[in-house]
Amino acid sequence: MVGIEKVTEESSDRLLAESFLAGNDEAFSWLFARYAEHVSSFTWRLCVDPNASDRIVLEAFARLRARGWKLQGSFKLHLFSVCYNLSIAFNSAPPMPMPTATPAFGGVGLGADSLGGENVEQARIERALAKLPVQARSVLLLYYAHGLTPAEVARIVDIRPHQIRRQIAGARYLLRNGLKGEI
Repeated sequence: MVGIEKVTEESSDRLLAESFLAGNDEAFSWLFARYAEHVSSFTWRLCVDPNASDRIVLEAFARLRARGWKLQGSFKLHLFSVCYNLSIAFNSAPPMPMPTATPAFGGVGLGADSLGGENVEQARIERALAKLPVQARSVLLLYYAHGLTPAEVARIVDIRPHQIRRQIAGARYLLRNGLKGEI
């Protein structure tokens, strides 16, 4: 086990998670700071109600905080999986209550406002993405926007790894047709 005093903000996810599990709340804060914006951007694009993104991200981190992480596989992959599953559940269920804020969350704004200004072309792509089925949208976002490998995307969306390339191609085809329809 890694000593709490040996980890820094630049430490690996695994070292930060080990330190957090050993009682270092600052390590959890660093993990939150490292990934909150990425998973927020992902959930914001998946949800029927984009304003739900903050609630989903906070719920995902609250679950990791309460239940821990088993130190198996990638922390990033596990976090995206939790956010993906919460987004799917959110789209088919009544609104979740906002989790109680903790010092680790520190009032960080995560939703659409934190994504910065959008140009006209980006707004057009966002509209076309929003029209895609959730799985197609998820595959494109995880692979292109978040740089995950096809095997990692397959684990998150729970399909076989050899099917991912076909899913990506199909999602790109749907996106391309959606963009042509807007012209």
